Amino acid sequence: MQDIIISLISSGGVASFFTWLLTRRRVGKKGELDNVEQAIKIWRQIAQDLQSEIDNLKKEVQQLTAELKKHQ
Repeated sequence: MQDIIISLISSGGVASFFTWLLTRRRVGKKGELDNVEQAIKIWRQIAQDLQSEIDNLKKEVQQLTAELKKHQ
């Protein structure tokens, strides 16, 4: 009877340990993926901001070019 109780407790402990170990690895990878996704969002926003600034500068160059042609 004691042998059965000891085997049940030890097998449960081993199963719990492996479950904890696998869960820990998955959570770690998920955390890495979350960080990568956040970095992608930041870089995407920076790229959009830069594109907007480029568009504004192009318009300004066109306006200044037109004004310069008027004065020549």
